[in-house]
Amino acid sequence: MKFFKILILILFIGCDSKETKTEMNFLKIDIISGQLHIPSSITVDFKSKSISFSDLTQMTIIPEDCACAFEILKSSVEFEYIKFNEKDFNEINILFDKNFISDIKKFNSNYSKDKNTPKYLFGEGKRYRINFANDSTKFSTDDFLILDYHNQHKIYEVLKIIKKHTISTNNKKYINHLSFEFEK
Repeated sequence: MKFFKILILILFIGCDSKETKTEMNFLKIDIISGQLHIPSSITVDFKSKSISFSDLTQMTIIPEDCACAFEILKSSVEFEYIKFNEKDFNEINILFDKNFISDIKKFNSNYSKDKNTPKYLFGEGKRYRINFANDSTKFSTDDFLILDYHNQHKIYEVLKIIKKHTISTNNKKYINHLSFEFEK
C-alpha cells in the first residue's frame, strides 16, 4: 500500500503541466536587419491576446542630407493587427517565458558593460530592441542587441504566426527575408 501511494504521487507529479507562462502583460520587439529595410516592430498585448506588426518609419536612421538613401528605403511592412486564437496565444505565452525575460536582461547588462561592442545600428545580422512590462515592472534594453540563436528563433516563431495570419504579400516577403536562416 505504501508503494502504491508513492506510485500515484509520482504519476501525479509527472502529469502536472510543465508549461511556463509569461510574466509580461506587454512586449514590444523592434528589429533592424540590414541597411535596405526600415526597422520593423512586433507588439504583443498579452491582456487583450493580440499582436501588431508594423514598421518604424518614424525612426530617424539616416541623416536628411542623404536623399538617395531615403529613395532606397521603402516601407518594409504593412500594418497588421491580429487577434490571437487560443492555440497561437498559448504558443506565444510559452515562447516568452521567464527564461526569455532573464536572457534579455542578461544580454542588456553584458552589452552595456562591454566597451568593445560596436554601438551602431547596421551591419551583418539582426539587432533587437526589446521592451516589456507587467503590472509593476517595466524594462527596456539600452540599445539594439545581437541575440543568441535560441532567442532569435523565438522571435522567428512569432513571425511565423504573423505570416500565417497576414494577407499582405509585402509582409510575407519581409518575414521570409528576416527568417531565411531558420528555414534551413
